[in-house]
Amino acid sequence: MNTLIFEKSFNRHTEYLNPTLIKYNLGFHYEVLENKENGLLQPFFFKLCDELKKDNLDFAITHDDTVNAGVLYRENLVFITFGMFDSLCKLAELICCSGVLGNEKSEKRYENLNFIGNPFTGFKKTKPVFDCETTSKLLLVIFDCLLVFVIGHEKGHIDNAHGNIGQSKITEDITNTITGNLSVISQHAKELVADLSGFNHAKYRLNYSISKNKHTSPEVSKLLNNIDSDTLVLFILTCFFKMMDNIYGVSPDMTTRSHPYASFRAHTLLAMKFNYKNLESGGFDSLNAILTMVDEVFEYSSARHDSEWLKKSTTKEMSEWYSMIYGEIPKWRVT
Repeated sequence: MNTLIFEKSFNRHTEYLNPTLIKYNLGFHYEVLENKENGLLQPFFFKLCDELKKDNLDFAITHDDTVNAGVLYRENLVFITFGMFDSLCKLAELICCSGVLGNEKSEKRYENLNFIGNPFTGFKKTKPVFDCETTSKLLLVIFDCLLVFVIGHEKGHIDNAHGNIGQSKITEDITNTITGNLSVISQHAKELVADLSGFNHAKYRLNYSISKNKHTSPEVSKLLNNIDSDTLVLFILTCFFKMMDNIYGVSPDMTTRSHPYASFRAHTLLAMKFNYKNLESGGFDSLNAILTMVDEVFEYSSARHDSEWLKKSTTKEMSEWYSMIYGEIPKWRVT
C-alpha cells in the first residue's frame, strides 16, 4: 500500500471515529501517520485495524498521554491511548535490556516507562534499537505479545458479555478508577476473566510468531524455546501488570482499585488456566520463579522500584480478599 492510499484510508478512519471518541470524552484519534520516530506505530496500528474488523470491531489510538485502554460496548470500539502504546514499547525494550530471558544485557534508554516527554523511538530503516539483530527481533516478539494481550483483554470484556450482565456501564477501561455500579469484588473478578482472554490471545500469537519465524529468527526462537510458552507469556504479562502497579500505585485499600495487584493477576491466570476450584490448589511451582524474573526486570530499571511489592501483596488479609474475588469469577466468565 503506497503512502497516498495509507493517508486516504487513515483519514476516512479518523473522520468516522472522531465523533464517537469526542462523544465519550476520549479526545481525538492520534495522528498515526505523522509520527515518524516510532517505527512500530504504523504497521501495528493497521494490523490491529484489520484483525479487529474481522470481529466487527473498530480500533482507535487516542491522543491521551495516560496509560489506558478500553472498550465502548455500544460502539463496538476497542481503543488504547498513545500513552499505552508508547509504554508497551518501552516495557518490551526494558525486558530485553535486562537480559532476564538469557540474551545479553543492554544499556537501557528510558528511566520512566510512562513519561511521554521522552517517547519511544526506533525500528526505522536507518535507526535500529539495538546493534544486535537478535535482541531487536526479541523486542518485536515481546512487544507483539504485550499489545495482543491488551487488545485481547478488552475483547474479553465483550466476549464474556461484561457490557450487559446486570450493570449500567457502557465502557470499560484499564485505569485504576472505580466507575459504574459494580461492587469492587465483581469489578476485580471481571478484570481477571478478561486477563484470561488476553493471555490466550497472547499465547497463540507468541506460538505463531515462533513457529512461523514471524518477527523472529532462528536465534530468537532458540532463546525463547528454553522456556515453555505458558511460563514465557505469563512472565511477559506479569511485567505488564507490575508496570501498571508502578504507574497507578499500590495501596492496602483494595476498594480504591479497579484491578488487582500484579502477583494476584499472575496467580489467578494460572488457577483459571488449570480450572482450579480455589487458589490453594497445587501447581503453582512456576509462579515464584516468574515473579522473581519480573523483580529482576524492574530492579534493572532506574525508575523507583518497590522491593517489598511481593511481600505487600501476599499478606493474610490480601489472601482472604483474593479468595473472595476468585469465588466471584464464574459469574463473569462466559467463554
